[in-house]
Amino acid sequence: MAVWRPYPGMLSIRDIALHITFFENVVANRISGMDLPVQFELRRRGWPVVCDTVDDAQWKSEKNFMRETHEHLVEAVRSFDPQKLDQSASEKTGRSAIEFIHGVAEHTLYHTAQMKMLKMLAKQAVKK
Repeated sequence: MAVWRPYPGMLSIRDIALHITFFENVVANRISGMDLPVQFELRRRGWPVVCDTVDDAQWKSEKNFMRETHEHLVEAVRSFDPQKLDQSASEKTGRSAIEFIHGVAEHTLYHTAQMKMLKMLAKQAVKK
């Protein structure tokens, strides 16, 4: 189900989940000052290389990385000094830490809804 696509060239649950993970990693790194790399190959910034099949070991490894990245983000937010929320968290963009934190939360929520829809469509397609 992770790599099922409703149409050729459309996104899969795996594509979206790793996309979310990429940006959670970016924000966690920015607000924590760490530089943890992503553990999957990118086809372009923020998007994983497309896979039409994944074996159990690869999917398990990717899910573990997703979980670890999310935990890294949660810990980065939890330990972030609230007095610095309005300060710039990026010299490149000038965005504040709170903008990054809100942005990644909204981004994750948006794409989670897409994954939920894909899961429902995949289940229906399998029944046919």
